[in-house]
Amino acid sequence: MPSNVSLFKMHDDLMHFPASLFFLNEGLEMPRNLRELLFELEAEMKATALWQAEPLPPSAYESTEPFCIDRMNFAQWLQFIFLPRMHALLDAEQPLPAQISIVPLAEVYFAQAGVKAEKLVKLLQRIEQAVLA
Repeated sequence: MPSNVSLFKMHDDLMHFPASLFFLNEGLEMPRNLRELLFELEAEMKATALWQAEPLPPSAYESTEPFCIDRMNFAQWLQFIFLPRMHALLDAEQPLPAQISIVPLAEVYFAQAGVKAEKLVKLLQRIEQAVLA
């Protein structure tokens, strides 16, 4: 697995989480298939053994770094931060993020981790497109 800190340093220009990921655009309507894509992402993470059965310790959530890079790896961030927040926005019928760019980090992380994640990356691309639609 790649070092979380080195991975972030290499790609600190990609996006700053959570601020830029969750700035809300009041005019966006929620795509109907977004929830399905989120469930597909979860299923694919489970199929590729990236889903963690045990919860993270509370200290993992105390990060102030983008993508919680100092406390969890990217797959953990997807599972424990991204997916729950996106579901919460949909559940509360809140506006979606005005900008989102997690695919570049996903591509680098999965490549460095040696994980065959083409389907995961494609799902993340579809999620980004649905959010920005």
